[in-house]
Order: sequence, then structure tokens, then C-alpha cells
Amino acid sequence: MVRSVMIARVHDGLPLAASMDEEEVPASVSTLGSVTDPMTSIEAGQFTFHVAVSDGVGYIGLCDRLYPKKLAFSLLSDLQKEFSTQFGGMVDSAARPYAFIKFDTVIQKTKRSYQDVRARQNLDRLQEELVDVTKIMTTSINDVLERGSKLENMSLLSSNLSAESRRYLRDTKKLNLMMLWRTYGAFIIIGAVLLVFIYVYIRFC
Repeated sequence: MVRSVMIARVHDGLPLAASMDEEEVPASVSTLGSVTDPMTSIEAGQFTFHVAVSDGVGYIGLCDRLYPKKLAFSLLSDLQKEFSTQFGGMVDSAARPYAFIKFDTVIQKTKRSYQDVRARQNLDRLQEELVDVTKIMTTSINDVLERGSKLENMSLLSSNLSAESRRYLRDTKKLNLMMLWRTYGAFIIIGAVLLVFIYVYIRFC
């Protein structure tokens, strides 16, 4: 699940807005200025910090380590778009911490929509990632054919594609099982209960 979210100015680490559960420790923003990758993930024990930087603003999400990275960055992207729309022109003029604390309501609402990984919209987001992987694989193969890469490069690419294919199949099976359980789980439970009652009735009545 998503534990907390913080938005901060990059060049000085000034917190602009945040939403944290009780007893949650906020992410350190003092080193945001040293972040060069627009999207970075840092594991810390059972948690992972996901950091997205855009237009001088850092968006930091603290999530459970097993929470899908795709969903974490999708959450931060949604917040970035909304925050930029509301406060994009005022970030540099902010002089005190949490100057845009009213944005907390947007963070809370967005967090709730991302908490359940098995929710339909989140499964759709994960499915999009699998589609993206397929497109990347297809593009890579076409690039190799067009450029006439050497045999050793083909071998390396083949190994990479094989690994991606195995991950794709594994993730697809998980998504399918989740969808089946969401669709038929209630019927399976009801059926199992009915079978138990029928067995007890036949056995003891």
C-alpha cells in the first residue's frame, strides 16, 4: 500500500505539501537536488521510496516494498499534473514549509484510488505495463532486423527478450488469476458453503 506522499521544492528541499498516516516517518528531501533521474526508486527495508522530479518539484511516495512500481509512479504522475495545474507558477515564491498544505485533500483522494492493487482501474494500469513491454520487445526485434546486428548482439538481445517474456507470462498469469477471483470468488465461496450443508444434511439427517 501507499504509506505517505510528500511534495517538495528540489533546489532547497522545502516541503510544499504532504499527506502522511499517523506515526509515518516522512522521506528526507534534503538530497532532492542531487537526484538526476526523473524517476528513481530507493529500497529501505520493508519500504521503497519512489521519487519523481518535474519542473523543479520532487514528488516522493513511501510504499510497501512489494507495491508495484508502475502504480507508484502512476500515482506520482497524477499528483504532478494536478499540482502543476494548481500551483505551478507559485512554487518559486513559496517562503514557508507546507505553503500548499490544502493540496493534502487531493493527495488523500488520489492515494485512496491507488491503495487496492486488485481494484479494476489498477489492474488496468498494470495491464498497460505488460502491453508496453510487448511493444518494447517488438520494437527491439525490428531494430535488430533493420540494422543487421552482429550475431553476438543478437544473442544478448535474445537473452534479454527471453527474460522479459518469462516476466510477461508470469505477470499475465497473476493478473488473470486476480480477475477470475474478483469475478467468480463469491460464487466459489457460496458453492463451497452449500456443499458443506448438503454433506452435513445427508450425513446426519
